[in-house]
Amino acid sequence: MNLNQWIKSQQSKSEIEKIHILSQNIISCSTDPLEVYFEYLVIRLIAGINGFKNLEFGMKLDCDFKPISVAPGGNADLIVTYTDVELVGEATLRPISGKVDHFSHLDDTEKQIGMLFVQDIEKVDSQVWNTYKVHSNENGKLFMICDVKFLLKLLLDDQKTSNKKFLEFIKTSKDIWLTENTWKNIRDRIIVLLK
Repeated sequence: MNLNQWIKSQQSKSEIEKIHILSQNIISCSTDPLEVYFEYLVIRLIAGINGFKNLEFGMKLDCDFKPISVAPGGNADLIVTYTDVELVGEATLRPISGKVDHFSHLDDTEKQIGMLFVQDIEKVDSQVWNTYKVHSNENGKLFMICDVKFLLKLLLDDQKTSNKKFLEFIKTSKDIWLTENTWKNIRDRIIVLLK
C-alpha cells in the first residue's frame, strides 16, 4: 500500500473504528507519546472525512503508516486543499498562550486559513482565543479552533456526509471569527456550533 492508498483507506468502516479506538486511547492517556498520536489522530480524522483535493502532512510515518515523529518545528502539521479553501492545520494537546502562535504558517492569500485542532475546546486558554481574535483583526490572517471530538462525531455519524458538514463548519466558523467583536462571543458560539 502506498501513502495515497493509506489516506483513502481511512474512509473505510474498519479504519474509522480504529480511529475511534485511537481517540479513546488518547483520552485515557494509554498511548505514548501522546503528542505524536494526537497529531496522527487529526491526520487520520481529516483523511477519513475526505473531500479534499490534496492532503499534505509533516509527520513522519513508518512503512506500516504508524507515526514516528510529529511535524518538524516551524512547519504546519497538515495542509488540506479543498475547492474553495486551503486549511493549514495544527494539532496540540496544550492549547495555552505561547504554544499556539502559528500565524507564520499562513501565506497572504484569502483562500488560506488556519485551524488549531484541540482535544477539548472548553479547556482552551482564554488568552489563546483573545490572541487569535486580535491577530486576525490586525493582519487579516485567520486561525480558528476546532475540537477533535467534533470531527470524530462527524465521521462516526455518517462518513458520506462528514465532508459536507465539516466544510459547513469551516464556513460558519470563519463567519463567526470575522463578525463577532469579542473573543468571548466567538468562544461561546464556536462551542455551541461544535455540539
